[in-house]
Amino acid sequence: MKLHNVGSPLREKLFLWRENLIVAIAWRLPRSVAYWCAIRVGAHATTGQYKTQDVTTLTHLETLKRWDSDSSLAGIKYAVSKFEA
Repeated sequence: MKLHNVGSPLREKLFLWRENLIVAIAWRLPRSVAYWCAIRVGAHATTGQYKTQDVTTLTHLETLKRWDSDSSLAGIKYAVSKFEA
């Protein structure tokens, strides 16, 4: 089924179902895997175009925004996007 042909309420339900599934899996990950996922996101937020970033001043939300705005992840929407100020 192609989502561009589906009405908005169904699309939103599918998005929420997908998001809930991802969160459920994330909470069940072994602690060591979650730790290395955090390391990967943190490394992404402080390398490349962000290499001059002072790590002690970087907030968690800014780290997630940088991860979300990466071109290789473009088009993937996460719940974090809903809470941006």
